[in-house]
Amino acid sequence: MKLKPKTPKITQCRLPKSEGMNILRVDFVRVEDIKRATQITNEKGNVKTKNIARSKGVNNERIYAHVDVIKRGEYKPFSYVPPVVTETKDGYQLVSGEHRFNAHKIAGEEYMFVCVVEFVDYDNKEASYWKYIWQSNENMKDLTEVEKNPRTDDDVVSIVCNMIKNGQVDIEDEDDLDRALVHQHITKGTPKFTNLKNKILGEINGYEGVPKVFTADEAKDYLDEKELLTDNTVVQMMKAKTGKDTDYDQRFLKNILKAFDAGFEKVIAYMHFTGLSVSDIRKNREFKKNHLIEEHYKNAKKYVELYESGRLTEDLEFRFFGQIHGEDDYVR
Repeated sequence: MKLKPKTPKITQCRLPKSEGMNILRVDFVRVEDIKRATQITNEKGNVKTKNIARSKGVNNERIYAHVDVIKRGEYKPFSYVPPVVTETKDGYQLVSGEHRFNAHKIAGEEYMFVCVVEFVDYDNKEASYWKYIWQSNENMKDLTEVEKNPRTDDDVVSIVCNMIKNGQVDIEDEDDLDRALVHQHITKGTPKFTNLKNKILGEINGYEGVPKVFTADEAKDYLDEKELLTDNTVVQMMKAKTGKDTDYDQRFLKNILKAFDAGFEKVIAYMHFTGLSVSDIRKNREFKKNHLIEEHYKNAKKYVELYESGRLTEDLEFRFFGQIHGEDDYVR
């Protein structure tokens, strides 16, 4: 039997930080004494284990990357925030760190270094609420670390939907739902905040009255699945409430022109909107249909007139920022 490694002083370790969490100790505990993350009871009353913070499950490549490091003896448990567990009457419950937990099991390790915590009621929210919040925030992308498998927007949706189903978040209380996203460091008022909120509402209540939203890649994947994505298809995301997307309109029209220039007799141009309500989307669709081409024709006509009059060559002066050592504020 392998001896238990010496437990370091708590000051030697990187520790998790989260509202509603109290750190009890850091320790090496037996892997066999740790139970996996979240247990969910389905409609038939059967209990199964699922990591709700990972909407698409764990990343096996990430697990085996950890396995390789462990087997080479190069795993440094104190360098990163350790897996987090809570104490139970017969051992420990894994809260976060499932990739490393699985890696330790596969590598045949007897002990794993963990941080033992307790979750407590805080800010009018029960302890279980803050457990979910930590599971989500623990997976936030950290640009200083490359080993972490960052959470996705779908992971955030998965967390909040489970919090709603388990009663930690009241979906009928809009402020309560907003707080659940803010606690996961999603900035209120941003398109991302609106999109996540709409996805959550759609998953819980259905998408009637709630718009479906796509990332740029998801939009193309959606068309591809429906067999609508062809060589003469142009796809563009829009997000301005006014209907005038200065940057995205230009990109959209540029790609449309490229498609015509490639010789296609017919071009199909799809638009999808992000960060908007159902009424905003309807309003924007009408604006785009009626004004997009006309608005840019007028701008293009002005450009052609200026060019043909010679003003763009005679009365336009190009200057460049002085970016090279020894240059003035600008160069011609």
